[in-house]
Amino acid sequence: MDTGNAELIKRRQLLDIVHICTEIRCYQDDMLERYDIYYRENENNRLARVLMEAG
Repeated sequence: MDTGNAELIKRRQLLDIVHICTEIRCYQDDMLERYDIYYRENENNRLARVLMEAG
């Protein structure tokens, strides 16, 4: 699976991210194979991108 420059994470890591974020966005890809997750730790940071396998 080509992830570009995004890290592929596990569900447990997503829970850790959710606890520290001020903003989170989640989109399922067209092939329904993974979720593209964008998050921001605080208002001054840029959005970071990670991937998680669907299912």
